[in-house]
Amino acid sequence: MLALALTSALLLHAPPDERIQHRVEVSVTSPQVRRGRPGRVERPFRATQILDLAIGAQFPRRLSGDHVMEFKVYTPNGHLYQTLTVPFTGEWRRRSGTQRWVHGYPRPLQEEQMRELRDEGERSAGQDSPTTRYEVEARLPVAGTWIMTNSLYGRWRVDAHLDGAATIAGSAHFALEP
Repeated sequence: MLALALTSALLLHAPPDERIQHRVEVSVTSPQVRRGRPGRVERPFRATQILDLAIGAQFPRRLSGDHVMEFKVYTPNGHLYQTLTVPFTGEWRRRSGTQRWVHGYPRPLQEEQMRELRDEGERSAGQDSPTTRYEVEARLPVAGTWIMTNSLYGRWRVDAHLDGAATIAGSAHFALEP
C-alpha cells in the first residue's frame, strides 16, 4: 500500500513529457478518390476503386529536429492491423535520399520532411499564417492485401503516436466497403 502511494506521488510530480504535448489532426484520404475536408468521414472508401490510403498527421507548427511518427491502424474488430512508421525531420533544409535507423527495424527507413500545407489565400513568404499547417504522411496499401482477401470491411481506426509516446497524439476513423 505504501509503495502504491509513493508511486502515485512520484507520477503526479514528474515533469511533463514533451513528446506528448504535440496534438495532431489525423486525416485519411486516397489519391484515387476526390474527397472533401481531410479527417471527416463523408462516405466509405470502396476497396475495389482504390489502390491505397494516404494517412496524414497535420501539425499546427513546424517541429524542429528529428522525429518518428507511428500510425497504428486497427481493423473494424479493434485488432492492430499494421503500424506505419515514418521518420521525419522538421528542419528547413532538404535532405533528399536520407535514411535513418529506427529502433525495431532491421534496416534504415527513408526519412521524410514535413510538408507545408497552406490555404491558397495565404502567401506570406517565410511567415506562418494562422492557416499554415505541416504534414507527415504514410501510405496504407489496400488493393491486393489482406483487407480485400479477408473482407476486412467496416469502420477502421488509426492512432498517431509521436516519438514512441504511449499517449495518442491524434486519431481518426475511416470506413472501407467492398
